[in-house]
Amino acid sequence: MASREYKRGKKPVIHSSQVYNYLTCPAMKRLSELIPTEPSKAMTDGLIIERMVFGDKDNLLPELLKGKKENTIAEYQRKADKIKPYFNGGEAFKKIEFSARLFDAVLVGEVDYFTDSILYDLKVSSSHKYWEMRNTKTEFLQAIFYPYILSLKDNLNNRDYTPREFHYVVFAQDTELVKTYVCKPDQIEKHFQWIEGVVDEIINEPFFSAYPDEQRCLQQTYGVCNYLDNCKEAQEFFNHLTKEVQIG
Repeated sequence: MASREYKRGKKPVIHSSQVYNYLTCPAMKRLSELIPTEPSKAMTDGLIIERMVFGDKDNLLPELLKGKKENTIAEYQRKADKIKPYFNGGEAFKKIEFSARLFDAVLVGEVDYFTDSILYDLKVSSSHKYWEMRNTKTEFLQAIFYPYILSLKDNLNNRDYTPREFHYVVFAQDTELVKTYVCKPDQIEKHFQWIEGVVDEIINEPFFSAYPDEQRCLQQTYGVCNYLDNCKEAQEFFNHLTKEVQIG
């Protein structure tokens, strides 16, 4: 897979995934830029279906499908065909970015499907259960970060900011049903000051230390932290971890 851009000249390039990693554990942000990780099967499934829905933006689909049986590929296509009707009249894989003196950095994003009134993000999930429990600004980070970039661009160009809804279109593998989770502009914009503070902290206070504990390291959204083996602080923490047990 193509490597991600993290520097443009002397300026750092900030993606939503780096912000998410930083909020989870600052060391994750640092390590994610140094250590490539292989996508899990669930992530690969999502990448395949996404490209079948929106188009093969980076000619990666043949590589993702390499070695897969014809009936498996047909299943991917069948699922993609169920999702396609949810997207009409927009632009797939719309790249957005902002670079100005406000931040000594470049803020970038890629909207899965961009329209004048709605930004869409397609998610392929094992079920809707996890999405039903989401309610924090970190869990809906893209819904805040992408409109924030667009608001900065509008302000820079002396245009009125155009509020847009952000829709997470979630396809659940267990039921093969689609649910759309809608973030309204008022719910998005009230967190602009928060995301500005986080970005400023990443750029101007770049101390990406680890804060290891069992939940942060072992119980992330998809399980164990991808960088656990490479995190010296975490290894030190767990090598010296002792627990008193109660025997019933």
